[in-house]
Order: sequence, then structure tokens, then C-alpha cells
Amino acid sequence: MVEGNFDLNGFYDEWGRVFAKKNAGESERYLQEQLQMVTQGGDLGGIIGVCNELGGFYRVIGRLEEAKDLYAKVLQALVTAGLHNTPDYATALMNAGSVRIAAKQNDEALVLYHEARGILEAADMRNDYRMAALCNNISAAYRQIA
Repeated sequence: MVEGNFDLNGFYDEWGRVFAKKNAGESERYLQEQLQMVTQGGDLGGIIGVCNELGGFYRVIGRLEEAKDLYAKVLQALVTAGLHNTPDYATALMNAGSVRIAAKQNDEALVLYHEARGILEAADMRNDYRMAALCNNISAAYRQIA
């Protein structure tokens, strides 16, 4: 992934402890504080990790526009880090697509999913768990359309 000064392992350890408390306010505060820190430091790895977690948090609680913005930051950080067209980028596309599914923006989700599929196929990852997850996501988009 992307190396920086931000301690991603420490972040994920603490995030696990905060999340386990099941306090949405405390969870959001923690993630927002971490996002501010990595953004100020310009740490791409930290931005990718924290935005992914905060984006997922916002998706689950229904703050979909904020989640979309965060996943856009993840995708941009991956491009900046030279990780466009990588399996990590495909995973980020899938996350961005899942927010579109939640927002009932299925056509947008399918565009993201098909881009992710192309990346995974080009990387010869047809039998990888991410391809299975992607197929499930594509199926969910088509079920909502029908």
C-alpha cells in the first residue's frame, strides 16, 4: 500500500476499541480527528485508511453524500500514490459503488463495478474473493433495478 508517517496499525487498533463501544458520536469524533490529522500531514496511506473507515461508517448510518465524498478522496489518493488500476483501486471502486447502491444510484454503481471488474480481470484475479464480492455487488445493483 502507501507508506507514510501515520501509524495505520495503531489507528486500526484504536478504531477497533472505539467501535466496540457502540457509541456513534464517539466513533465519528475519533474518525474525524484522525482524518484531520492525516489530511494536515498529507499522509496518503492515512488518508486512504481513515477515509475508507469513515466512509463505511457514514454509509451504514445513512450519510451517503458524505460517504461518497470520502470514497472520492480515497480514489484520488490512490491515483496520486500511483495505485490506479491496482487491486486496491478496484476495492475502493467497490466501496464507492456500495454507497451508490445504498443511495439507489444503481447505474452509477454499475459503472464503478464494471471498472473494478476490468482491473481485477487484468490482474488475473478472476478466482479472488474480491471478484466474488464484486459479483454479489453487481447482482445487488441489478436486483434494485428490476
